[in-house]
Amino acid sequence: MKHWGHKLVAFLILAMVALPSLGQAQSDGVVISGIDVVGNQRIDPETILAYTPVKIGDAVTNNDLNSTLTRLFQTNLFQDIDIALVGDRMVITVDENPIIIASPSKAMMCLKTSSCWNF
Repeated sequence: MKHWGHKLVAFLILAMVALPSLGQAQSDGVVISGIDVVGNQRIDPETILAYTPVKIGDAVTNNDLNSTLTRLFQTNLFQDIDIALVGDRMVITVDENPIIIASPSKAMMCLKTSSCWNF
């Protein structure tokens, strides 16, 4: 029983020392040295980066990564997006939505009848 008391005191001291530094690291984030875009086929990486609120040199937290993910999904350009930190680089992996092309005859009918939503 006496042995547990020493371990508990040691644990509490360690927690008091470690927790403030963990909170500081979380609030400061990681300073981004580069951003890589992977998986894009048709959409230019610069276009993807234009929708990304995080820029090189920013200190990012998990909230910033979630915000970036939300902004990219709101474009409706992608069916899947993954954002990861690899060291001090942010890697954005995208899976683009397929292109939907209407046949020329349906496109002409749309223009003539203003029924563009009836494909």
